[in-house]
Amino acid sequence: MRHLILAHSKPTAHALGAWLALRGERPIAELDDDQRVIVWEGREGLPVVQAFDRLARALEEAAYGGGEMPSRHRVVVLVDGIARPDDLNVVAQGGGWESLLSMLILAFPEFRWVFGVWGASNADAKRVTELAKHHSLISLFGPGESDPLFDATGLRDWIRERTNHCLEHELKDDLRLPLREERAAIIEEEQSYLYFNGYCAYRFGFRADLIASWQRMKNTFGNKGKHPYWLLLEDMSLNFPDREKGIKLHCLRGERARECPQLDSINAAVERSRQRVLITTGQTRPGDDTLSRNRDYLREKAHGRGTLVLKPASGLFDLWEQAGLMRRYDGVSHTDFAPSHRWPPEKPVLAGKADGHGAPGKLLLVAEKLIERAEAIKSQVRSVGDAVLGATLAADALELTGCRTPTSAIQALSLKHQFEVMAECQFSGVEYHIHIEPRISDITRDLEAICLWFGEGKRESARLNAHMHILNQLVRILREYNRFDEEQICMNKVRSLHSTLWMKSRSWRSIFWLPIRYVEYLLESFLRFVGVLGIWVAVLAFLFALYPADPNPSDCGLVRFGIGLENAITSFFSVGAPMQHLKIVDDPSVGFVVVSMISIISGFLHLGVLISHLYSVVSRK
Repeated sequence: MRHLILAHSKPTAHALGAWLALRGERPIAELDDDQRVIVWEGREGLPVVQAFDRLARALEEAAYGGGEMPSRHRVVVLVDGIARPDDLNVVAQGGGWESLLSMLILAFPEFRWVFGVWGASNADAKRVTELAKHHSLISLFGPGESDPLFDATGLRDWIRERTNHCLEHELKDDLRLPLREERAAIIEEEQSYLYFNGYCAYRFGFRADLIASWQRMKNTFGNKGKHPYWLLLEDMSLNFPDREKGIKLHCLRGERARECPQLDSINAAVERSRQRVLITTGQTRPGDDTLSRNRDYLREKAHGRGTLVLKPASGLFDLWEQAGLMRRYDGVSHTDFAPSHRWPPEKPVLAGKADGHGAPGKLLLVAEKLIERAEAIKSQVRSVGDAVLGATLAADALELTGCRTPTSAIQALSLKHQFEVMAECQFSGVEYHIHIEPRISDITRDLEAICLWFGEGKRESARLNAHMHILNQLVRILREYNRFDEEQICMNKVRSLHSTLWMKSRSWRSIFWLPIRYVEYLLESFLRFVGVLGIWVAVLAFLFALYPADPNPSDCGLVRFGIGLENAITSFFSVGAPMQHLKIVDDPSVGFVVVSMISIISGFLHLGVLISHLYSVVSRK
């Protein structure tokens, strides 16, 4: 863990330095020579762009100056104080210290921010008191806090809420940043599963609290009263290294409910989660019926629903679907996301018109910083944690644009899905075959919202180009990790998008619509291609039986169809005249010649496409 100091003045920086000594850190000798200390004194007159850029780069240098990956260790930033928590909003007119801090907090979501002084709030005193509890200097010496990456305490959500308030009441802007009011608890001792499941909850609109030790689990759920979580994602076989001897947590009804009373799902007064999901490999010892008892217990959940999910899942979307969360909640128009999370933004009234506008400048500044940081770590991803960090940076950047700055939003969307696919491909807890179709639908939905902010005449071409760009990036990653089937699905979609764009660029090209779409249909699946070939042979066999070579046939219908099938197969697959085992007719009928020509041409085209397609598939494998 690395500790940094961000202070208004040198005296407050010295005071915070004493807290570092209490934490066992190296004492601060000279403020000007210690890279861990950033003092803002004397720079108050700088424009907001320069101020943010200088502070952000100073924090990056101090935290990761050695070239480490951000996910390798935690960073704690000690700030001298916040006089007005209600002013923690990014777009405040005139800026100020609180506004600048808000920008930094959003730009570095993986940092834990601790403040020496918290002022009073007129907007929501109770919530600010709760925030101060988790972000005060005293919290440094309390029980372990959750990783801040998924905003477990709600600090970033508070900043978004105050920013929305300023947008509505001061700037009169209809942009609203998406909020995460519902909370999720991720209970897991394996780090890869912990961050994978935590990000899954975060990307679908929850603030995720990562619980990776028995002490934290006991402190969170071992007290009287009810817990605050809407969603519980928990492993069945919890073998925390700090678990006390004799404590077993496999059985939900007995052991886990007894040790953690707030997880007693039969008691609706204390366990009020809307969804409780037990994730397990399903492995039990011979004669052990714990799995079936846990399944029955979840069915009896007094409040909300209980679900059992077996590992491994086929990616983020499959996990969410198996958990029963890929649905629309009462009174909510959107699907997949937490009830309070509104994404993508609703269609704007002035989208694409001349008097439309993008995201406010300071929000865009933070979004661009997040994109820059995500791009910087893309080539260094070596683990699920690395990929999840990049995905979180990109997801936050996308949400901060509100889809109103299309170029930045598309870049953030592309990075988000690239990092998510990297996480799925690198994680051994995900099946080899991942569900890629829901991801393509997710990209399509977001691009439709983003491209509304292009001019009306450019929306469609912008959407098609952006869609192709994003999918091509995913193809590169899938090819790198040898996910052939998923790569093929993305390639089929790219092919369709490219053809659509090509036809739209010149109106006369629409005459090729039918053959282009037919070839795309064939290439979507090898089995489909084989099935279509079978249909062609059957149709040709019928035509050959209807128009035999002999103008005056004497054979019965069944025999004629057999001869027709022979003619169809030999001409279609040999790309030549039909070959018959019977006598050859010297003067065949006109109908027979026409059908033979159709068979030869169609066989040539289909076999050419099939061979080229098989070659491309085999060469990649």
